[in-house]
Amino acid sequence: MQLLRDSHETDFYAFADQDDIWLPDKLSSAINAISQYNDRPALYFSRTQLTDANLKAIKGPLIKPLLTFGESLVYKFIPGCTMVFNKKLRDIVNLYIPQYIPMHDIWIYSIALAVNAKIVFDEKPHILYRQHGDNTIGQGQGCLHEWKRRINRLRSGSCERYNMAVELKKGYWQLMGKNEREILAAFIDAKHSLKERIQLANDKRFKCSDMSTYRLFKLSVLLNAY
Repeated sequence: MQLLRDSHETDFYAFADQDDIWLPDKLSSAINAISQYNDRPALYFSRTQLTDANLKAIKGPLIKPLLTFGESLVYKFIPGCTMVFNKKLRDIVNLYIPQYIPMHDIWIYSIALAVNAKIVFDEKPHILYRQHGDNTIGQGQGCLHEWKRRINRLRSGSCERYNMAVELKKGYWQLMGKNEREILAAFIDAKHSLKERIQLANDKRFKCSDMSTYRLFKLSVLLNAY
């Protein structure tokens, strides 16, 4: 996030993870997809092609995001290594320095949806996402590993989703539309009321494309551990 604040002004921005391989059309595909939206904040991201350390393709999860603000508060799926966004979104992100964010990519993605930016999702991968044993964040370790990670997060009581939502309200409330404000308020206010948590757990505005994540979110809400 500091690099984003210190970066020179340009038309588009992308995060370059040093252990991944960009395909030749990675940047051009992204820019072609969002350059027509230069009158508003815009963000592009794509699927990744998982590989092993030697760049041999391996099977990974296929994301099918709903691209809704409510989903972004629940489901941390966006691969930051594929993101490309324009200066308008970069400038909005830089308006506020958060005290807490779980990861830079979901933070920027949630801001984009909160302020009604144009979101473009590309189902075609343009990056080789290397899995090599030393990844800070990785994929493809299997369902058991993923469920252990989710349950450990639930047991830790870190309340990552809630804390990020509070930061979004502090930083961007004035830039949000009525619908996004109502969604964010329902998410935050439920922390202090069992009745509102039951309503939140059944609120379809927070539905996400990964049903395992969605079910665990409902449980975490009822346990007041979201």
